[in-house]
Amino acid sequence: MKRPCSISHLIITMSLLSGSAGGLRGQSYNDAVNAYNRGNDLNIEEKHVEAIVEYEKAARWFSAIRPDSVELASCLHNLGLQYQAMGEYGKAEPLYVRSLEIHESKAGKNHAHTATILNSLANLNSLLGRPTKAESLYRRSLEIREITLGKDHPDTASSLHNLAQVYASVADFGKAEPLYRRALEIFEAKLGRDHALVGQVLNSWANLYLNMGLYDKADVLSRRSLEIFEARLGKEHRQTALSLLNQGNRLMVWPTAKVLLH
Repeated sequence: MKRPCSISHLIITMSLLSGSAGGLRGQSYNDAVNAYNRGNDLNIEEKHVEAIVEYEKAARWFSAIRPDSVELASCLHNLGLQYQAMGEYGKAEPLYVRSLEIHESKAGKNHAHTATILNSLANLNSLLGRPTKAESLYRRSLEIREITLGKDHPDTASSLHNLAQVYASVADFGKAEPLYRRALEIFEAKLGRDHALVGQVLNSWANLYLNMGLYDKADVLSRRSLEIFEARLGKEHRQTALSLLNQGNRLMVWPTAKVLLH
């Protein structure tokens, strides 16, 4: 599950509290805010179809009363997240692109939330099998986050992890491994050694070692990843199930490989 972009909830709330809604404090603006927040709630519950309905309502209202605003940009971004979660990539991409255009224009090309939209667009390109484009977008997102948030921020670590995933997908192991290591260090330092994001990096790194033929190292990281997911998310969580499946696949490969290598 992807959480909706945090930008809009913050900006919209601040606008309402400060009364700075551009002179448009009527029911339409309030309706747009309410629809947007309902979309956020539905997204958290992974009710993507229902979330799309609410985000589209909000987008229509914002288009009418605050065209090309950051509020509209966030609606479009979050709509893209819903379509991506449903596998409708062709609908997600133009929403991300338009959201990025608006946000770069209104908030700036080096804003932290611009990096969030870039990251989403990079994720989509990775899913579409465009590693070169994904790498470029992830790198730009990483650069912005390092400047605006700091080199040791968890969001920066997420960008490092994502960039490592791209390199791993094209078997560029030498570039991927140090990025996994750095992402892991940041997550452990900032979030704790047993955080679910630590488990995600460990699982990705284990897959890298598997593809490199380093089966002992893969097994160690895989087991630790699974322990974290079981403890933090529960044994029936989807991420735990995927980790267990990955470990099972590794265990099928590892004994045969060990015999062959010895």
